[in-house]
Amino acid sequence: MSQAESLTAAAVPVASVSRRRLGVVVFTAGAGTLATEIAASRLLAPYFGSSTVVWANIIGLILVYLSVGYWIGGKGPTAGPSLACWGGSCSWPRSSSRCSRS
Repeated sequence: MSQAESLTAAAVPVASVSRRRLGVVVFTAGAGTLATEIAASRLLAPYFGSSTVVWANIIGLILVYLSVGYWIGGKGPTAGPSLACWGGSCSWPRSSSRCSRS
């Protein structure tokens, strides 16, 4: 192993997550997203109907919210693991200053 490979291997810790557990988490997240979309359509149907335009807006907004969540979640690992960052992730506006690098 070269010196560059050994430095890279030492600097990047590998999480030990099994493929099965990851599959369960991804499946559960997808099912939760689909349930949210269906619930939103059922809540909006009495007021706006159940047309293609309503469904397009619901799906579009869900995708925007997912991408914003992925973007915010992707900023966390760049700051390094810290209890203050991950513990306060539920209160994002307050904890964003602790999670970003200076």
